[in-house]
Amino acid sequence: MITMLTGGSKPNGIESEKINNTGNGVCVDCARDEISNDDNTGCQKCNENEIILKSDNKCKTCPKTSIIKRNKCIECGPDMISSPCQTKCVKCVNGYIKRNNSCVACSRGYIEKAGKCVKCGADKVPSMSRLSCYKCPNGQIVRNYKCFACNSDQIEKNGKCVSCGKDAVPSGSRTSCLKCGQG
Repeated sequence: MITMLTGGSKPNGIESEKINNTGNGVCVDCARDEISNDDNTGCQKCNENEIILKSDNKCKTCPKTSIIKRNKCIECGPDMISSPCQTKCVKCVNGYIKRNNSCVACSRGYIEKAGKCVKCGADKVPSMSRLSCYKCPNGQIVRNYKCFACNSDQIEKNGKCVSCGKDAVPSGSRTSCLKCGQG
């Protein structure tokens, strides 16, 4: 027996996937990835970020923090975001953290550690990977979260470039000054 739906009626209170789109009393099935429209005169697809609820003949929007797989909303892990088309979960790149469903860069002087931005110490700078902090090499100081070399006649002392003076030169390690004729 074929049931014809007209004007949104539901025979025996049961939802049907058949619609009357011919106008002559012949009912037609909607495709597997479609639902019937509001007046049961045609079929419609759900939007890209929606899944089909056939039992309710509705489209359901998946949260932005999930992906759509086999007509199900699947939540991404705690340190992941969903891609723009909600087809895969991705991890933020080094130096970025998850905020809502976006990857946000850690501020200058900070690194990413366990999903949080952590500030490097006063005498350290972020590594290129932005996953660790390191101390500048001897003879260099931290300025604007980068290592800068002291002038050739200076050493680094307590985070500042200090001149060795008129009769002294920096040691080979640039950690102390040597009086001329000492080394």
